[in-house]
Amino acid sequence: MKIKSVEYLGKKVRIIIENCGFLRSTFKHRKKLSYGSAFCRINKGYFETAFQELTNIKKVDINFLENDQENDVCIEELIFYLE
Repeated sequence: MKIKSVEYLGKKVRIIIENCGFLRSTFKHRKKLSYGSAFCRINKGYFETAFQELTNIKKVDINFLENDQENDVCIEELIFYLE
């Protein structure tokens, strides 16, 4: 995972990341399967729990933005809601 940008929006922090995803190398050579939203989002539950436990922030949204085929990563946004 690599952080592309960070924005502070009042009581929210929006972080754009590049995420390789653990299934990407398995599926990228299969012509009948397209690597997009569903495969990019496979880590979502793990990320939500890990970020909440590590940061003690109660709400974290993780959203798929795009599949970057050229760089072989998914582009996702993390939104942390600060209290």
